[in-house]
Amino acid sequence: MQKECDLISIGKQIIEDEINGLKDLEKSIDSNFYKIIKKIIDNNGRLILSGMGKSGYVARKISSTLSSTGTPSFFIHPAEAGHGDLGMITKNDIVVLLSNSGDTYELNTIIDYCKRFNIYIIGITRKSNSILSKISDLPIILPNSKEASDINVPSTSVIMMIAYWDAIAIALQKIRNFSQEDFKILHPGGKIGARLLKVSKLMHKKESVPAVSINSSGMDVILEMTKKGFGCTAVLNDEGELIGIVTDGDLRRHIDMDFKNAKAKDIMSKKPFSVEKDFFASQALFIMNENNITQIFVVKDNKPVGIIHMHDLVRAGIV
Repeated sequence: MQKECDLISIGKQIIEDEINGLKDLEKSIDSNFYKIIKKIIDNNGRLILSGMGKSGYVARKISSTLSSTGTPSFFIHPAEAGHGDLGMITKNDIVVLLSNSGDTYELNTIIDYCKRFNIYIIGITRKSNSILSKISDLPIILPNSKEASDINVPSTSVIMMIAYWDAIAIALQKIRNFSQEDFKILHPGGKIGARLLKVSKLMHKKESVPAVSINSSGMDVILEMTKKGFGCTAVLNDEGELIGIVTDGDLRRHIDMDFKNAKAKDIMSKKPFSVEKDFFASQALFIMNENNITQIFVVKDNKPVGIIHMHDLVRAGIV
């Protein structure tokens, strides 16, 4: 077993080699990057990716990223292509083939099919004199940077392929104006989906919203807070606008007050925090955390239409 310092040095050297590969990739970005994006934008079909071995895993990842950011895409395994999956490819599609060497035998079935039916091929390889480079309608030659592995196991080359297509996917997302809300629709589950929920989906509405008028008595304030169970109540002016809030903390701070004769305006804290209905739940969470509050009103034209408690965010998996 090597010493700890030796292993740390090895780890740093591997990361440095991969960083150098990415720097080489950045310098190599040229008009072909534009051509790929324009071809995909102008195309009416889907984007189909394939590769064998590690290139196959990369192709799956790329396809997933593209699909989740607004560019319909799927992966075809080259070994399955010759057993019926070629029927998944139509004449309107674009086929992206990934191969580090450019001479991956298993891709031949897909190549032959695409050539037979004049289906557009984008080839991604590091070898300019390879078969894939020569047969592609748009060959993309990535820099032949040093692999991080001293036995030439694909490592740096894998990182470069992923990074190149991440750049393609995100550029497409920006061109399509693919928003956070669009992204949430395709990611309804998990932490990402939860954080992209709108507050309108989580808020308590109508009769559930605690509210009193500015001239309500202190006792009415306490009754409303007790009835609704949020530990607070909104205070509204004559137009129904939110102008204040009374919390459990406000009641404690005014413990010596005669609540029977006091008014809500005497107890409330002014300028309460609020959010609009189309705010993301994650934005509401940020405001609550930053201001050390556990509930926030949802307003429209500064009139309360809902309320969210920290517990609602916890249940939704946002916290």
